[in-house]
Amino acid sequence: FIQFPTHHYADTGAYIITLIVQNASGCMDTIRYPVEVRDFAFYIPNTFTPNGDDKNDFFFGEGLGVVQYEMSIFDRWGNLIFFCKSNDLPQKFPCLWDGTVKGGDNKIVQEDVYVYRVFLKSVFGQEYLYIGNVNVVR
Repeated sequence: FIQFPTHHYADTGAYIITLIVQNASGCMDTIRYPVEVRDFAFYIPNTFTPNGDDKNDFFFGEGLGVVQYEMSIFDRWGNLIFFCKSNDLPQKFPCLWDGTVKGGDNKIVQEDVYVYRVFLKSVFGQEYLYIGNVNVVR
C-alpha cells in the first residue's frame, strides 16, 4: 500500500477518484470522489506591502497544474536577495517572499522595484519562465 498516493493526469477532464484504505487490523474502506482536472494557469502580482498588517504581506505566484516552482528575487543591481524552490506541489506550501534579504542579516528591503524570476513546471511536463518587476510599497 502507498501512504500518500498521488496521480498525475495526462489530460484535462472530469474523473472519479477511488481511494481504498486498510487499517492495521485489516479493515478496509472505499471512497469515491469526483475531481475536475483543469488547464494550466499561473498568476503573479506586481505589488505587495510587507508591513506586518496581515494584508498582502507576501509576494508569490499562484496557479493551477503547477508541480515545480522556483522563485528568485533580485535588487536593482542584480544581486540575488531571495531564492525559494518547491518540488512537491501542491502538497508543499508555495514559496513566499516576505520582503527581507535572505542569506544575510534578513533585513527588510527598502520601498523600491525588484525583479522576479519564476520557473515553473506544469503537470503536463511543460516548463515556463516568467520575469518581471514587483513593487515593494510600505
